[in-house]
Amino acid sequence: MLTLWRSKFFALSLGEIYFNYNNKCTKKISNDELTNIKWHPPDKDFVELNFDGSVAGVKAVDSFAIREHNEILIAGGALNLDIALIFEVEAKGLREGLMFALRKGVLKIMVEGDSKLVIQVVQGMCSMLWNLEHTIEDIKWTPTKFSIIYWNHIFREANFVTDTFACQGLLIIGCHLWEHHVPPFALDALCFDSGRNDCIRGISMYGSFG
Repeated sequence: MLTLWRSKFFALSLGEIYFNYNNKCTKKISNDELTNIKWHPPDKDFVELNFDGSVAGVKAVDSFAIREHNEILIAGGALNLDIALIFEVEAKGLREGLMFALRKGVLKIMVEGDSKLVIQVVQGMCSMLWNLEHTIEDIKWTPTKFSIIYWNHIFREANFVTDTFACQGLLIIGCHLWEHHVPPFALDALCFDSGRNDCIRGISMYGSFG
């Protein structure tokens, strides 16, 4: 019983670290940034990788989406995982997306995600959590294979497409890759981004699209 209590306390402590870090601002955010949130396509000759993760009860899934500068979806992926800490799931989503981009011969990439903790750990801007060590080391190896890589933290409201892949991943077993086509469940989110629609902080994708 004591061991179980300690495990729960440890998980809650890590969750509090994640919540506090992702909600800590490193710069003053204007009202315009909070009310005009939108996804931006990458520059020409670049692709954009968005990563995410989701934990629901005992299920966890990482996800990623890769798009070209003309907003065409190259691929989206989701992988069920036997872990329950959200920042572990998001870090693995980032790793899987980077590995896929390398296999496709991508040279210039913009990486965006709503996990400030994961992005800044990769950039060496904050201490590495022990349970992320192996995943982060894999991620740090990949930039040496790209000619240019940019990192950017975004609000989750600009990460709707990757969220749809994560939600779909919770409904399936194992892993799945959607390549060179837009799956029906992601169509609304992709259209929302392509229309350059903006939204405010706290809005739900499902609330937006009904």
